[in-house]
Amino acid sequence: MRHRLSAVTLLSLALVPATGGMASPSSRDALAGPLEVRNVSPAATRTIEFETTEVTQPHIALSPDGQWLIFTMLGHLFRLPVEGGTAEQLTFGPYYASDPAFSPDGTQVAFVSDRDGGEDNVFVLELATSRITQVTRKSHAQSIRLTWTPDGQAIVYLPFTGAPGGSTNLSPALVRRVSLDGGEPETLSAPARLFRSVFYLQDGRLAWTMVEREGPSSPHTTRIEVMSPEGVVSTVRTMSGYADRAVPSPAGDGLYWRHREPGLAGGTDFGGEKPVVRATPRGRRATNYPLVAPLLFQ
Repeated sequence: MRHRLSAVTLLSLALVPATGGMASPSSRDALAGPLEVRNVSPAATRTIEFETTEVTQPHIALSPDGQWLIFTMLGHLFRLPVEGGTAEQLTFGPYYASDPAFSPDGTQVAFVSDRDGGEDNVFVLELATSRITQVTRKSHAQSIRLTWTPDGQAIVYLPFTGAPGGSTNLSPALVRRVSLDGGEPETLSAPARLFRSVFYLQDGRLAWTMVEREGPSSPHTTRIEVMSPEGVVSTVRTMSGYADRAVPSPAGDGLYWRHREPGLAGGTDFGGEKPVVRATPRGRRATNYPLVAPLLFQ
C-alpha cells in the first residue's frame, strides 16, 4: 500500500491518498449533516509518503459475500479484496475511525468516529457514493462493537458509561439500538453491565457476551445471553474466564471469540468441550467453542 501521511498537529494524524487511482478527500468523504469543522492551517501540515504491507491490531470486518475486508489503519478505514491486492482508503481527514461493520446487503459500513467533535459516535458510510451520515449524536459518547439488525434498518451498539476518554476494557455499558431514520436510541438492556460484544444469531435473535465477577479478587465469568422477539433475556452458556468480542460462525453452528484465561498454561476443561486455540498478540487467545445447534439456537 502506498499512502501520504499528513501531520495535522503534533497529536492528530490524518491519512490522505497518494496520487494515482485514489479519489481526493473532498470527493471521497462527503459528510452529511451539520457538523463542527476543524480548521487546520496549511502551514501546520507536512506530507510523508510510505509503503506498507502490515498493520498492527486493526479492527476488521468481512463483507457478507466474503469478497472484501474493511480494516482500520492510523485511524482510517480501508477496503481490501480477501485475496489480497492494493487497499483503497475510504475515510479521510483529521478524524479517528474504528469498529467497522458491514450492513447485511454489503452496501454500507457502520463505524465509530470522532468526526463530529465528540468522543465516539456512530456513522454510516455508503460505499457506492462515499457519503457519510451521522447516526448518533452524543457529546460524550463512547460507543463500540457495532452490529446491524438483520433487516439493515438499525444498528445495535454498546455505549460505555465510564468517564469520557477512559479505558473500555472493564467499563460498564448498555445495549442500545438506533434507527437509520434518526431519533433517540432505544435501550435494550439496563442497568449498565460489563457487556463485551453484541451480535445477531442466524435465527434473528439478538445476543451478547457479558462479563461478571463476585469481587475484585474473584475470577471473571462470561455469560452469553440472548433476547427473544418478546424482549425476554435468557442465558445460553456460562464459562470461566473473560471472553471479549464474539463473532457468529457463517455456518450458524457456533461462535468465535477472543478468550482470556489469566495464568492459563495449555489446555483446560470447559464443560467437557475441547476448544480449538491459536496464539494471538499480548497473551490473548482466539478460541472456537463448538456450540451445538440444540444448545445455542433452540
